[in-house]
Amino acid sequence: MELWQKNPTRPVRKIVPRFGRSVLMLQSPDSWHGHPQAARTGYLRRTLITYFYTAPKIKADRTEQSTIYLSNSRQSTMQRAEIFVRNIIPHFVIDTARWVRHRKRKQNFR
Repeated sequence: MELWQKNPTRPVRKIVPRFGRSVLMLQSPDSWHGHPQAARTGYLRRTLITYFYTAPKIKADRTEQSTIYLSNSRQSTMQRAEIFVRNIIPHFVIDTARWVRHRKRKQNFR
């Protein structure tokens, strides 16, 4: 995982993923973070994410997508394409596609 600063956009901290390691961070529009490189072939990247909310100052529009995905030069063309698609397709379409894919996988194991 990498933590980035906004201006200039560059990584400021790299955190090696290890079993049992936790990263606590403020979630905000300026919390630039992610995994710029895909997991090695044959490996899965599994994460558990928990959010703690405080009362919002203003009522947020729930239809708005809050995550902005950024691409960088170390990513493959396929990864960049996925980021492009994630940024233009509404969130509920992506969630529905994941649900359908999950249902198909469950049916294949029966």
